[in-house]
Amino acid sequence: MGASRKHGPTRLVKHRLNAALLAVLVAAGLTVSAPAGAFSMDEGWYAYDAGDFARAFQVWSALAEKGDAEAQYLVGYLYDDGLGVEHNLAEAARWYRMAAEQQHIYAQFNLAIMYSDGIGLPRDPVEAYRWFMLAADTPDPIDRRDALAAADDVAMGMTKTELEQAERLIGAWRASKGLAESEDELYAPGAGEPWGDGTGFAVTGDGHVLTNHHVIEGCLRLEALVGKERIRSVDVLAVDPFADLALVKLEKTFDATASFRDGPTLRLGEPVMVAGFPMRHVVSTSFTVTTGIISAMVGIDDYAGELQISAPVQPGNSGGPLLDRAGNVIGVVSAQLDEWYAVDAVDALPQNINFAINGQVVQKFLDKHEVSFVRRASEETLATDTIADAAEDFTLVIECYDTP
Repeated sequence: MGASRKHGPTRLVKHRLNAALLAVLVAAGLTVSAPAGAFSMDEGWYAYDAGDFARAFQVWSALAEKGDAEAQYLVGYLYDDGLGVEHNLAEAARWYRMAAEQQHIYAQFNLAIMYSDGIGLPRDPVEAYRWFMLAADTPDPIDRRDALAAADDVAMGMTKTELEQAERLIGAWRASKGLAESEDELYAPGAGEPWGDGTGFAVTGDGHVLTNHHVIEGCLRLEALVGKERIRSVDVLAVDPFADLALVKLEKTFDATASFRDGPTLRLGEPVMVAGFPMRHVVSTSFTVTTGIISAMVGIDDYAGELQISAPVQPGNSGGPLLDRAGNVIGVVSAQLDEWYAVDAVDALPQNINFAINGQVVQKFLDKHEVSFVRRASEETLATDTIADAAEDFTLVIECYDTP
């Protein structure tokens, strides 16, 4: 593969007051000496930031030996780069693996690269794909996108048998870590109830429906609710994990379908409407709409395949249509900026920062899979209630189940 870059200490999203403040306190003679043989992560960070990599290695090695996952990852990185210790890729892989087994996302990503490139470890696409996919289990949207893109790159060179083997390993690893018994299980549904849901919308009259890949990812069975009608036959036809798109097929015909904008070009600040079924089990099971504007023509990390919107988005909105003032689809709602990610990064809570997959990306996905959908120029401006009424007829609920 070779295109993915390993994660190093600078990629850690964490407050580094610790190291900066420690430097000030040391200079002022105000620090309290730690007991002999006792080290802290902050002491290692201070040494690392000061360029004393040997000291950083000494501190983090002591913590890594005691089982600290972040220290294990950092020791792996120092071996990987030959910082403060002799360059040793086999040792780097060993420490990455220990941290990866403790669910350290960056260690999982770096271990996957080593398997993918055959550096420090025998090349193994099954293991590479497995660890990339496990590394994608993160709320950080940039890290998740990087991991999914890398996994997709590896998957292109894998056989069906290898992919199936990798998926079995992923499932076994998660089960071994008790992830099925994690905090989510405290809120587990009863027998026969969905584990999650999202929104989808019909793009053809014979039952082709668009949604997000993350809405259907890992589901053993899908069902749909179209108004009050339950559709129990929902087949996955195509997915694009990197673009976060999925195409499913319902055993149902639709009189109304979404139309996609065919000009003019999207403009910053133009009005938009989000349609879908957010917070169904908390607030209301009803179809809802919210309005806003296009806040930016790119997404996180200046990704051109996304739009940033101010229209409020909640859990359950994922996969729903983003509509313009003519009622045409200009995107697929995908995410809201994670609040704690923003707090960690800039010490501030985000306000109305939400994202949708750009409609041009969506149309290319449908064209690639030979879906005949409607394109229509956005030459008129409709009332918001008119747009909402029309959208309700082609927007539906997608339910995810953990049983076949």
